[in-house]
Amino acid sequence: MSQSLLRGVVGFLFPCYLPLIMNELNLKGVKCPLNFVKAKLALEKMAVGEEMKILVDLGESAESVTKSLLQEGYMILSQNENTDLLELIVKVS
Repeated sequence: MSQSLLRGVVGFLFPCYLPLIMNELNLKGVKCPLNFVKAKLALEKMAVGEEMKILVDLGESAESVTKSLLQEGYMILSQNENTDLLELIVKVS
């Protein structure tokens, strides 16, 4: 069962659990500009209002992806830095 179909079924039957199912994209080790291209392609497949967790390396990758997503009109709900990764929660708007 695809994740989008699963989200639809869970959202219809149990709307309170919908926020627990989040798309995730791990871009650790992916260099610029390919990391942004992959993030944008993944986000384009999502519906307005859906959220995705995106993991990118700290440094230039994190800065580039964050800046590019904002320029494209995506909403960054949160940013959390771990040891070597930035975790972004991005909402499709």
